[in-house]
Amino acid sequence: MPRGAAPAGIERSGGGGSDAKDAPPLPPEARALDEFEKKMATMLRQRFAGKDKMISDTYALQFIRGYRGDKNPERVILAKYEEMLKKRSEYNIDNVVTSRPEGWEEFNK
Repeated sequence: MPRGAAPAGIERSGGGGSDAKDAPPLPPEARALDEFEKKMATMLRQRFAGKDKMISDTYALQFIRGYRGDKNPERVILAKYEEMLKKRSEYNIDNVVTSRPEGWEEFNK
């Protein structure tokens, strides 16, 4: 393929910008937060302040959107988020990359 050529089946746009009408639609996960999602994000951050400092907003939003369809989404989201935080603490997930497991020195001789 010549340098600068678009792969087969993909048209190359002329110019530096892209027209909104030509742009592909955003995937559902890229849409703006609605009122329920904003409320739940605030609730998670307030309820678990200090315990979830390693959790990104994107990861928290995955919980909100993932459990939103449940019968009682608010209760389920809070319970699952808390469960996730407990497991992270139990298995020391936030320090896995920076700490060496027991017996590491012996194993790596």
